[in-house]
Amino acid sequence: MLLSLLLFSNLAFAEDPTFKIELKNRTMNPNVIEVPANTAFTIEVVNTDNTAEEFESNSLKIEKIIPPKRTAKFKVKPLTPGEYDVFGEFHMDTCQGKVIVK
Repeated sequence: MLLSLLLFSNLAFAEDPTFKIELKNRTMNPNVIEVPANTAFTIEVVNTDNTAEEFESNSLKIEKIIPPKRTAKFKVKPLTPGEYDVFGEFHMDTCQGKVIVK
């Protein structure tokens, strides 16, 4: 019984998986991340550039300006399999990416 309680306790406090994207030289690295379907997760976006970027995704309902040398985290609800576009609105010609849900 105690073992079951301890196992359940650890599961109850488990954090969502986190996937990191770096904004550098007006691009995303990596520009494709793969995440598990039907599982909540976090996208951590680190802007290492000297200029701000607006990280955005219409399909994920994300939109935030990330100042230079700052980090933003986005909690994403469980998604069905598919591809979801993400982009840097200030540099749309070079700052494009995808979240692939499998």
